[in-house]
Amino acid sequence: MENLFEYTNNPAKNILDRNPNYTEILRSLSEIVDKTVNIGTHFLNWAASVKSDDLSKSTVIFMFRKLLSDMDGMSLLIASGDEETCRPIQRSMLEGSIALLYILKEDTYRRAMSYQVGDTKARIRTYRKLLKLPNQKADLQWGIKNLENMLKRKEYKAINGEWNRISKRLGHNPHWYSLYNGPTNVHELTQSAFTDMNEKELNVSASDIYSIYQELSGDIHFTSTMKEMHVDQSGAACLNILRNPIKLQTTIKFILIWADLVYKVFVSYFIPEKLDLYFGYHVSFIKPAIIKLNGKSIFTHGV
Repeated sequence: MENLFEYTNNPAKNILDRNPNYTEILRSLSEIVDKTVNIGTHFLNWAASVKSDDLSKSTVIFMFRKLLSDMDGMSLLIASGDEETCRPIQRSMLEGSIALLYILKEDTYRRAMSYQVGDTKARIRTYRKLLKLPNQKADLQWGIKNLENMLKRKEYKAINGEWNRISKRLGHNPHWYSLYNGPTNVHELTQSAFTDMNEKELNVSASDIYSIYQELSGDIHFTSTMKEMHVDQSGAACLNILRNPIKLQTTIKFILIWADLVYKVFVSYFIPEKLDLYFGYHVSFIKPAIIKLNGKSIFTHGV
């Protein structure tokens, strides 16, 4: 009889190796992302500490926090050599970066408040669907009423009216960024966010950025599983190992490039007095790190 515990206690090493001989390299790569997150937490802390009665500010503060969370989560995966599981988080980071940069580019108040109205409308729809569940009705009805009352406040009234107008014209709920003649889809949102300065700084076109978004979307929608293979020295097709580190350098460059762009725009908008610190970080940390990552590949399929 086969030993069940032999299989539950240990993976098949050709599929998953949880103790590879390159753990120190992974730790050093993870630390690059950690340092990027670290300075980002200070930017967030300083920006959040600036007193303001502007309700739209909270939209960008929470979005920036989510980007830090995405990067911090990817750092943990990088330390395990898990590039594949980073991809859905990369897509989240990319979409969040596009949205944040779109908001801060111009018309910031209306765009940020449109995001809040969109989020509130989505929660109301979810709560109404959940009313069918037992023992939830009272709390959910209170939540719906509270959110609907919020939308009646003067700060939200005009945005809510625009949402209702667009929704009626389209016959369905619009995207938050589509209000006030905004983009109608993510492709147009990307083009709008990365026109002019941002596109030049990334050295890629808005169409290229959207193509990256589409590629990463495959890992969310489970439509890109067939690419996880390689050909070995004998010419045979083999499954890629789980926690495959082969593309980690590219993943980390992605994180650094997007963090760098978002940090610059965020700091310029909320805490311009910290721009010298940002530029010091850009010159002393980001540029050398990317040059190093652009060097010879650390990993091969044979690791």
